[in-house]
Amino acid sequence: MDISIAAGGLVVGSIGTRAMFGYTAPNV
Repeated sequence: MDISIAAGGLVVGSIGTRAMFGYTAPNV
């Protein structure tokens, strides 16, 4: 797994989770 892909997944996952579920996910 690429580090860039993993880091991008964390950011996109955080925003995606907030947008979809309305959770207050921190932008790490």
